[in-house]
Amino acid sequence: MACGPCQLVELDPLAPILKPACIDQRCSLLDLRAAALSNCKADTDCKAVGQGCCPPYSADPSEYAALRPDADAGVLSCFPIPPCVPPQPHAQPLAYCARDAHCAVRRRETAAGTDSSSCYSPTQNLEHAYDTAAMGCDCTAGTAPVCRADASGREVGLTCSDAGRWLAVQDGPCGQTKP
Repeated sequence: MACGPCQLVELDPLAPILKPACIDQRCSLLDLRAAALSNCKADTDCKAVGQGCCPPYSADPSEYAALRPDADAGVLSCFPIPPCVPPQPHAQPLAYCARDAHCAVRRRETAAGTDSSSCYSPTQNLEHAYDTAAMGCDCTAGTAPVCRADASGREVGLTCSDAGRWLAVQDGPCGQTKP
């Protein structure tokens, strides 16, 4: 059965990343987002590594995990290694130290097609989304509206405009009015 248009879903960079691992000589599930190999104090303590058996084929954050540069990424290895199609060159997502002191991965944000660390999106600068001069990062038409908490815990509702920019909305996905 054919389905109608499907919406893009924004990845939650703080969601658990569960991987099977041999721990104390037992097969267990390891949450890479809570394991010691992703502990951090600063963004420079983190690097993005492919989490599949084959190299990542895009800059999609779901293809990566973030670990400390000195961490043993063996838990992400596959045995035997399957045949892989060589990936085309692409940018990597950003690895950063999240508020829970563990490394996380988010996509690179752009404003008008240029890398931007000052625009707001579901993954950066939410605390400034309702500021008068704030600029929304680029987004893809069809991306579902999101409701995320900023660093202070305030819920911020964002929708992707027809112009391809995130907009902070007073009413919408959070069902609230802007403070």
